[in-house]
Amino acid sequence: MASVSEDMGVYVSDVSEFVGSDEGDEDREPLGDRLRGMAAELDVDSVEEVRELRDRT
Repeated sequence: MASVSEDMGVYVSDVSEFVGSDEGDEDREPLGDRLRGMAAELDVDSVEEVRELRDRT
């Protein structure tokens, strides 16, 4: 199960492969299409993670 850190965020290194451009790449998919399904790979109990964050503060 993945865990959520206090410094959650999206960093350039996380998305650079989706925003870069190759000159010869004519059949690119829209960013939303390429990102779709990535979050489905995460297995996080969001309710439990929020409770843990509240307990830390």
